Amino acid sequence: VVPPSTTTVAPPMTTSAPSMPSSQTTVSSVPGSTINAPPPDKGTVVVEAKISTKTGSIQPVRDERFFLLDKDLESILNDAGIDDETGQGLVNAYGLSVLYPDKYGDTNRKAATAIAKHVVYRTQTDAGGKASMKDVKPNSYYLFGITKTKTGFAVWSAPVSINVGENVLNLSPAQLTE
Repeated sequence: VVPPSTTTVAPPMTTSAPSMPSSQTTVSSVPGSTINAPPPDKGTVVVEAKISTKTGSIQPVRDERFFLLDKDLESILNDAGIDDETGQGLVNAYGLSVLYPDKYGDTNRKAATAIAKHVVYRTQTDAGGKASMKDVKPNSYYLFGITKTKTGFAVWSAPVSINVGENVLNLSPAQLTE
């Protein structure tokens, strides 16, 4: 489970903008993740993402992209010259640009371009909030994903170590302000 401290949530703003079987199991450096070993020399990454509504209801993160990056999100955004227009940090600035692209379009374009340069692997969640990446080279990466609702957004950004075999990343439900 990726700890809640790696999740960023922002309240809404007032605006008019709209396989081989395994005989061995080990634990990776991501708490709650398991690894089945040993397939040849690649790993499979399984992501399960959820959000928690204001009422505490847990919902899957549907049809959203998740990435393994070669650099942490904060550094990518800093290097891209993203402005922290609201004073809430660069990750929140990017989240607000996703939530309100009409208001923060320049930030959104600059961030998306910068992030794309650091994507090593990508996947998209299904209706149940699950996704997988196959043939992932064992290494250290940064897991990144973002989702938005009508009233807020959540960002997942955490270092992960991918090993040979199956790597299951159960992301802590992100609390959204509704």
